[in-house]
Amino acid sequence: MFLKYALLSVIVFFLLSVLYFIKYRKLKNEHIKLKKFLKNVSNTANAVRYGDLSRRIEKSDIKQTSTIVSNINKMIESIEDRESMIKSYRSELENELKNINQVHKDFSATLMHDLKVPVIAEINAINLFLNGSFGEISDIQKQALETMLVSSEELLNLLNSLLDTYKYEVEGFHFQKSTTCMKQLVEECLKEVVFLIKPKSQTIELSAPQETYPINLDKLYFKRAVKNLISNASSYTPNNGIIKISLEEKNHKIILKIEDNGKGIEPEYIDKIFDKYFSTSKKFRKVGTGLGLYLTKKIVEKHNGTISVTSKPNEGTKFLMEIPQNLFAKESKITYNNKQV
Repeated sequence: MFLKYALLSVIVFFLLSVLYFIKYRKLKNEHIKLKKFLKNVSNTANAVRYGDLSRRIEKSDIKQTSTIVSNINKMIESIEDRESMIKSYRSELENELKNINQVHKDFSATLMHDLKVPVIAEINAINLFLNGSFGEISDIQKQALETMLVSSEELLNLLNSLLDTYKYEVEGFHFQKSTTCMKQLVEECLKEVVFLIKPKSQTIELSAPQETYPINLDKLYFKRAVKNLISNASSYTPNNGIIKISLEEKNHKIILKIEDNGKGIEPEYIDKIFDKYFSTSKKFRKVGTGLGLYLTKKIVEKHNGTISVTSKPNEGTKFLMEIPQNLFAKESKITYNNKQV
């Protein structure tokens, strides 16, 4: 009798052990599936968070999760559709803005070009008066005409800057390079900007070697760059101030320095001085578009050169332009005399 009960107890214990083992394995498998599912959800959520909308939650063997998987995947698809619509609208908007901007630029360029005609005519007429072509004029009349000439030349310079910027951004620079002497080029620039210097009684000192190598560049554009630097120096230099210009050949480069003893540039503006439309003119109640130095840098860089600036407030500013030797023409040196304006 005892053996029967003992055998029955062993059988019951064995059956309970088997049932417990089966239940344990089932729970363990369910736990592994749940852990895998949660990791899948986490990875998909992180991907969506960082902009990858191509990820989807994989279906799980856990029956209770099928609805959750379906809803989350539909939500991601909805977000993806909205992103696609936003990109499409943004592209259309950018195209419209480009068209509007181009119309604005074309209109501005046409207007600037048309304005140049009467301004140039005015400058020519003033020069005729100053040259005595219409008879003698009094000192007061001469002073008034010279003031008008400065204003007209500054206006013409602004118009040219706007037009050059438009041309550069639409079609780039089309250089027509020729062999010229850098010192002669600078001297020609000084003659053309003397109208700015004279009313302020400023002095320009030019220091250059007697012999300089010819250089191959676009003379018209490069004169524009040099005149921009000289005009800028004159604009911020007080009456009776001094502007120093020096030329030298060093380390296979032609180096041009233009230094003034004017107001100088604040440290926070140094890195912005060549930016498009940036100007400190407003601070000093002067007229300016902020395009002169922007264009100057572009012209110098298109000639494979570099330009930099150093300045101290109330002490002056120095611009340094360097043109590499690979632009030198293969000709003998040219001699010109030093001059002071």
